[in-house]
Amino acid sequence: MSEETLFVTCPVCGKVTQKSFFTYSEVKCQRCRKKLIAYADQGVVVSMDMDKSRSKEEVDRLENYMMHLVGLLRQNG
Repeated sequence: MSEETLFVTCPVCGKVTQKSFFTYSEVKCQRCRKKLIAYADQGVVVSMDMDKSRSKEEVDRLENYMMHLVGLLRQNG
């Protein structure tokens, strides 16, 4: 696991919502009050606005992409 602190920002307003080495969580931005999913691991940081209408397939596809990317980074890092 990476030892550098990763910053998760709100995709709507840009406020830093978390500082972490690793996270996979649902949070609410304190500035704009939007719900978001936050993922950070191995230098990869992704946040997604959950207030927008998204299909389960779209969310699953993004999660699958993140897991594969982190897996590649672990193999090569």
